[in-house]
Amino acid sequence: MHIQKTLLIILLACLGSRPALAQVAVESDPATGKKGLVATKNNRIILPLEYDEVKIEGRVVVVKKDRLKGLFTLNGKVILPVECQEVRTDFKKSSTPEYYGASKNFRWGLVDSTGKTVVPFEFADARLILPDLLAGIHGRSLDSIYFFAPTGKQVFAVRGDKVLRGFNRNTVQITGRKGELSFLDNKGKPVFPANISGGIWTDGKTIIAAHIGQGGIKSDYCLLSWAGDTLLAGYRSIRSVSRDRFVVETLFEQSGLTDEKGRFLIPLTPGAIRKICAEEGSVLELGLAGKTLPSIYDVNGKLLYQDCSAKLAYRYSSDFSEQIFHQDSTGHFILMRHTTLKKTGFCHCDGRQILPLEFDAIKYGPEQYPIIVSRDNFYEALDWSGRPALAGRFVSLDHTRNPGIMAAQHETNGPWAFVDLHAPQSAQFEFTYLHKLQSGFFVVRKGDASYLHHPSSQRINPEGFAEIKPVLPEDDYCIAFGEKKAGPLVAIGRRKGQATNSTAWVGFDEQGKAWDFAQQPPKVMRMAGVGESPFGNEPQPKNTQGPADGVFTKVSQPPTFPGGEAALTKFWADNLKYPAHANAIGITGYVTVSFVVEKDGTLSNIGIVRDIGGGCGKEAERLIGIMPKWIPGKNDGNTVRVGYSIQVPFRP
Repeated sequence: MHIQKTLLIILLACLGSRPALAQVAVESDPATGKKGLVATKNNRIILPLEYDEVKIEGRVVVVKKDRLKGLFTLNGKVILPVECQEVRTDFKKSSTPEYYGASKNFRWGLVDSTGKTVVPFEFADARLILPDLLAGIHGRSLDSIYFFAPTGKQVFAVRGDKVLRGFNRNTVQITGRKGELSFLDNKGKPVFPANISGGIWTDGKTIIAAHIGQGGIKSDYCLLSWAGDTLLAGYRSIRSVSRDRFVVETLFEQSGLTDEKGRFLIPLTPGAIRKICAEEGSVLELGLAGKTLPSIYDVNGKLLYQDCSAKLAYRYSSDFSEQIFHQDSTGHFILMRHTTLKKTGFCHCDGRQILPLEFDAIKYGPEQYPIIVSRDNFYEALDWSGRPALAGRFVSLDHTRNPGIMAAQHETNGPWAFVDLHAPQSAQFEFTYLHKLQSGFFVVRKGDASYLHHPSSQRINPEGFAEIKPVLPEDDYCIAFGEKKAGPLVAIGRRKGQATNSTAWVGFDEQGKAWDFAQQPPKVMRMAGVGESPFGNEPQPKNTQGPADGVFTKVSQPPTFPGGEAALTKFWADNLKYPAHANAIGITGYVTVSFVVEKDGTLSNIGIVRDIGGGCGKEAERLIGIMPKWIPGKNDGNTVRVGYSIQVPFRP
């Protein structure tokens, strides 16, 4: 049996005095697509090539077979047999042995690195709380939390809804069914001094306490020292925004900021103070919605930006495949927007400016990538000191997975190119079309041929195709592709010389290899995502008149939002109103909306294809209805009506 290597992961020596781990690789059988684990030094099979998925996660290997998962050591020893719905390996490695979570029969438990069960499989959730304390949540009783020692012995149990690490490595924080908080040590004993009752927060030095009235309603918040001295009293609310900074609110819509001694750093002012992100030292926004313009302060009460709002910035993940809230080792970043000038800037979480308030939109990722900014409908690339990372202005500009290469269309509205930031003069603007697929891969068109490029920009299949189109992960093409070749389908295509109404198609894997299929998938194609029109299932006559209803589903040049992807991101940020009900119950995701882009760029026939509830569908439909005119699509050089769908993101 010939083995095709699909991914090589070399595991180096771990920290401290632990010995170096063996070098291993995940390999797959090209005949079956099944995966296993092999020692790279001698090709010895550690795990047989019989699994649907094999992932190395630190010092262990997670496998998946027939929708069930298991956990092995790098030497092939079983930690958890392949009988779990889910496996978790993401606990902080703060103790020895390490702990892993798993769901069996839809109940969670924990095991140590030897496979010994330390939290029984009978809870709605199980996790490591402290280095020597593990918890099972909501199992034996819906409102109880059980705590276990590393030996598996139950230590204590409490009533509560949630549990977190407390203010140090020896305490836990319990949230009750009505939101009340309590703090316990690792033996289950209360940590507040005996002379203080009603405590709801502490850092071990200062305590926030509140009188609990009828129905569990809190009132009359106080700030106390650990010795019981009253620092502040009689407020509607007191909350911590850092270890030694507190926001106080009165009954008259006034807010202020104090230090740990109760001294005001921002005096009581009409409006509300909110912390922009969770990071220690994050800036604060003060304003009264609809009545006063917001301003931004640091945690010492210094005014940083007047008449500006702020929000936690979105960034793109390390491979730019999705938008996420920025949270990595470099810290958080914040987008500022001037209330009257409508210009956007960029700063660190503590208020230190990165880019001034002079841009229409800002898009960024990890710091090794340049920042993309837009103004006056053109895009520029800047480094993290605000200097140009690429000379010139562009009609469109996007990142690739390679930090030193960008996809660009120059301001002349001419051809496209991949531009090397270290040698921009060598760029050849020769592509008439360049489009990033949802998979992160690129499709470019040169002359009469389309080519597939890796997310890092390199061409990965030298053959030119008549056309290459994107697909969504749940499309029936992916199902058909998986039956022939295990692994993800990144695009579909049509070979040169193949009739446009042919049912034959080509599927591209992550290595760029083209796999031929004789006919369409057996099911009806579902609606695709942004700019993604998969081949129709019904043969279309080759004429310039188009479909009977005049609405094309596949065209040579799809319609686009004016200004491109960055402008669309800005449109969501400026106009999306997160439904209160969806936000309250934690609904997130994407609503898919279909519509027709008319020849003049207006949108018609708006309808919901996929809703996620909570009022999100109605809000998505409203957003599409207020969109500006699009750049219409073209087919064979003629402007046509195009059926389209788009995914509207809902994240609080």
